[in-house]
Amino acid sequence: MGYFAHHNYCTLFKTAIWESETIEEFEKSWYEALEISQPSSKEWFEEMYKLRGTWIPAYVKQYFSAGMSSSQRQESMHAFFKRYCSKSNSLMDFVTRFNRALAHLRHEELVADHGDLNEKPNIKLGMPMENQMVGMYTKKYFYKFQKELLESNSYMVNVTGEDENCCIYKIQKFDANSRVRTLVHDKISNLLKCSCRLFDFEGISCKHMLAFFRVKQIMQLPKEYIM
Repeated sequence: MGYFAHHNYCTLFKTAIWESETIEEFEKSWYEALEISQPSSKEWFEEMYKLRGTWIPAYVKQYFSAGMSSSQRQESMHAFFKRYCSKSNSLMDFVTRFNRALAHLRHEELVADHGDLNEKPNIKLGMPMENQMVGMYTKKYFYKFQKELLESNSYMVNVTGEDENCCIYKIQKFDANSRVRTLVHDKISNLLKCSCRLFDFEGISCKHMLAFFRVKQIMQLPKEYIM
């Protein structure tokens, strides 16, 4: 992070990158952060900006990737194998260590599979949708879904516009200062689209969609939202 002249400005760039839900919002926040921070060298920022379509969430969240970007996959694997291998290893030593790492990885997968098959996640809410999904998701994804379902109870759902093709809702926490999300219900396809795009990116119904289902008294998660 040597290109940041002032450490405090890191927050501005993190907010622009991770909190922007639309391309327009990212562009505005990114240039504001650049203008305020005035980094001593802008070459690195210019290069990163040119590549924005491959790593900025606002650009890639419409594509399903189980919540992980390509760079995250690479960084995760690099960090894992660095625990076993180094550039000082001989060829034979490297092969031995690499195989040991793969064996450990496969063992962890078997442990996770065993847990999914034999250990039932904890039911906390007693809601029909929770009981429905406990038998469909892996433990990891069930707990993600359960968290979204719990938080959905803190959101209000209000209609802001409607025509013969769609209905637009404002989804917001009871706290008036919280961020507003936009939910679009396509009447023709009967599908929902949320501005947070969690479902598009991770395949998990977001708290905003779940709040809509709660208000509409839809007790079971429709099959269109089970990936």
